[in-house]
Amino acid sequence: MTEQFDSLGMRYRYEVYPNEDHLVWLNQDNLTTAANYLDGTVQADPGHITLTWYPDLTVPKWGIGTNAAWWISGVASDAPAGSNATVDAVSHAKPDPVVTTHEDAGPAALADGTPGVYRQQTWTTGARPAAQNSADLTLTAVKALTVDTARAGLTSGAVINVHSDRDVTVTLSGPGARSVHLAAGDHTITV
Repeated sequence: MTEQFDSLGMRYRYEVYPNEDHLVWLNQDNLTTAANYLDGTVQADPGHITLTWYPDLTVPKWGIGTNAAWWISGVASDAPAGSNATVDAVSHAKPDPVVTTHEDAGPAALADGTPGVYRQQTWTTGARPAAQNSADLTLTAVKALTVDTARAGLTSGAVINVHSDRDVTVTLSGPGARSVHLAAGDHTITV
């Protein structure tokens, strides 16, 4: 169950308590582990955004679905029902630090002594690469999106490399504001 988290290098902690079911868990208010991760820290405008969604489950009149993540907004897709769409956006102007992952597993126990086991992957962060005035967009089943260049840290003269599996309209807001219609394939936009 955790193998995909491992392969993606994501941080997680997975705990299993075989003697508990979900109703007992809630009744006992055993949220201590989760509370340790809810310290109020929010990363504003990260350098790397991956947004994957099921477009057919986005129904604006019901207020459900997705259309934005940090400096990416206005996402739209014509993917068939049951298929997902993905925006993978990397701003080299806001480089993430180098990450080393660490896996760990062992016994766990609830406050009342109920035994369990855990598996986790944590990070140690290293140096942050030098910033560059560029970004990469890899788009799957996306027909439109908006990039807020200012929030992405891009300034005039920045280069945005776009790889898309279909025709797409990329709208830039902030410095270099405009819309660009691109055919499927690889393209470069200059801010």
